[in-house]
Amino acid sequence: MFDSLMCAYGPATEVPELLAALRSPDVARRGFARSELGHMLAHQGSKYDASAAAVPFLIEILADTETTGRHEAYELLALISDNDELPRHRTRAAGPSLVELTRERFEWRLTRRPADPAERYPWQFGEIVAPETDGRRWQLRAYEAVGAGLTAYVKLLDDPDPRLRIGAAHLIAAHPAPGAVPALVARLTTETSPMVAASLCVAAGQCGETGDPALLSALTLWRDAPHRLAHLAALMAIAQLTDAPDHALLTELAVCLVEPDDPIEDWPFHGRPSAGACWSLETLAPADNPALPGILLDQLRHHRAEGFYYNVVELLIGTLFPQGPLGDDARFAALTPEQQELVELAVRHHLLVEDPMPSAFAGINLPHEEVALAVWSELSTAHS
Repeated sequence: MFDSLMCAYGPATEVPELLAALRSPDVARRGFARSELGHMLAHQGSKYDASAAAVPFLIEILADTETTGRHEAYELLALISDNDELPRHRTRAAGPSLVELTRERFEWRLTRRPADPAERYPWQFGEIVAPETDGRRWQLRAYEAVGAGLTAYVKLLDDPDPRLRIGAAHLIAAHPAPGAVPALVARLTTETSPMVAASLCVAAGQCGETGDPALLSALTLWRDAPHRLAHLAALMAIAQLTDAPDHALLTELAVCLVEPDDPIEDWPFHGRPSAGACWSLETLAPADNPALPGILLDQLRHHRAEGFYYNVVELLIGTLFPQGPLGDDARFAALTPEQQELVELAVRHHLLVEDPMPSAFAGINLPHEEVALAVWSELSTAHS
């Protein structure tokens, strides 16, 4: 079968032997097989026809409770599926979400400058993706092949190995389906590992329908957890499943946005809690959350040198300028008080001196250099 398929280095003739080696009791042999398969099937993010073809064999290994190599199989499935970025699919009845508004601002910026047509890619999963090519087609097929293992991943939620339960939640979150919700609810109510619970919360936020009472009840069990990551993950999921989250929840996620945190070892979601907080807040519609601008502005009012404020500003721009970029003849005096305060805080705290902050201001047609913004708003850059 694999003789006629291609991997990163040519014909995928070695793939069957390496797949078999994943079941080896020899740890070194399994590690070698996992490394080689990773390079062959997902080299620097590229996918091939052999990538999609290998997925059913990896799912079979993952689901086999009598074999070794299950964790290696999970890692390869996540790699082939490109699980670093979870899919964005949630819509809000009240209007566009913050991430949709970010997309619109990006598209507007492309219309303002000469651009290579290749840059004008469709917006998908929150990122700009390439036009339809053979490589893109294989990437999508590989993603769909991994998604076909949902039944196996749901069963894996009850596995005795917490690493595999985390892996199952990760694969489910990357391939969200309503059919996984009952199992997620059941597991959230019985799970004892906070790290696993945090992973289940992320999957629940991806799979659940807005307002699902059973799922929200299960998530509430972890909202007050003493374990910080489980607590924050529950907040993130509740935000995704609620059109208008409560003030305390929004405030805590806003605080988390600016915290200088490190990546969390052995947790495959978002990289760090601040990225997860941004992810969940981006799903909200400004029309549903009139208090959000004030909450975000409060983070800038209490600016800390060690904080990272780009995500706060990008979200603020979405909430304060939901109608889109300003006209070329816009004047500072015509802005609303909250819009003016954003400009004043940006000048006061020298926010534009650090990348990628200028791109956020350019997206709303505000001056995106500190001196230019200060001149436009008649503020002094020396103010602190």
